[in-house]
Amino acid sequence: MLERTYADANLEHIWQALFEMGKLFRQTAQEVAEKTEFNYPVEDDRKVTEFLMLIRAMPADATSFYVATQ
Repeated sequence: MLERTYADANLEHIWQALFEMGKLFRQTAQEVAEKTEFNYPVEDDRKVTEFLMLIRAMPADATSFYVATQ
């Protein structure tokens, strides 16, 4: 899993590595939180991942973005 966090200069590979890193961090952080009796911020994690997916889906020539809040 750690090896999949490394990427070459291919943009798609970089995105894949970033999301793999997120999975690895999430898994490790949740295990540490459980063993140390802390709460892992699942909702924050979800929001960050969602934001990254929005950025990834943007056109290559985009210069700005807008995220509506509730």
